[in-house]
Amino acid sequence: MDSTRGRWLETVERHRDAPTEPDDEVAWSRRLDMASRDELRAIQDEKLRAAVTYAYRTIPFYRRKFDRIGLRPGDVRSVEDLELIPPTTKQEMAEHLGEHAPWGSYTAVDDEVWRSRGWQTFMTSGTTGTPRAFRYTAFDREMWAWTNARAMYAMGFRSGRDVAMLAFGYGPHVWLWGVHYALNRMGIPILTAGGLDTSLRARLVDTTHPTILACTPSYALHLAHVMAEMGLDPAGSSVRYLFCAGEPGFSIPATRARIESIWGAELHEFYGCTEAAPSAGGFSCAAVAGTKDGPVSTHLLDDTHVW
Repeated sequence: MDSTRGRWLETVERHRDAPTEPDDEVAWSRRLDMASRDELRAIQDEKLRAAVTYAYRTIPFYRRKFDRIGLRPGDVRSVEDLELIPPTTKQEMAEHLGEHAPWGSYTAVDDEVWRSRGWQTFMTSGTTGTPRAFRYTAFDREMWAWTNARAMYAMGFRSGRDVAMLAFGYGPHVWLWGVHYALNRMGIPILTAGGLDTSLRARLVDTTHPTILACTPSYALHLAHVMAEMGLDPAGSSVRYLFCAGEPGFSIPATRARIESIWGAELHEFYGCTEAAPSAGGFSCAAVAGTKDGPVSTHLLDDTHVW
């Protein structure tokens, strides 16, 4: 098992350019963020072959799915072969968790790995079912910091200029923690506003001058309303970027226009899910955010995810 994990990690590390700091003024990783479609597909195919073997040998849930239909890791050689793998549904994961509480067997983090390399647990929101908990490792944290930093760098966030205020509670919500560690990686200072009431957060915006405000779209509107009641002007504040998650915002043109107008700032989002892509697999880059008309588009990290 160690050799299987080692081969997987070796493959991942081979394509983790600029792990600690950007190597370009525009893109965090010039090779990866500016790769051609053919180059990205080659990376995807290589990672997929290693990932399928790793999953089959270390994750009981997927080994059973493969064995049930007679599929072997060697059968999956490229992205075109993904259709051979049966899809996993949210309902299937929920039913499986009921039989294998509290963690399920659909990740490679078993009790031994958790005790030796564990980092932190996160939970789904439970909006459409019972919340599910997931265990993540220190290596997951490193990958999240790297991918999220790449995304936020593409949004235009920069060290030496920006300061971020995180208006989220520091609970088991996966987005907040990934952003926190990525900002650390980028060298952008953080104003931690978790646990504060809205009036205190409004006062923080006015007195500490953050340039990035991270919150849900609905809270961005609520905070702006409270600031106005306090005689403060959100659009006249230091905030240049609204970085939202947890609810649709950027993807809804009317919501986006309203938030950007009230704050006089640029709205950005991540796209992902706790189960499969808690890091920034998709996001709104500066080019996308600068386009105010037409359909909403998304920048994808195709070297780390297959969409």
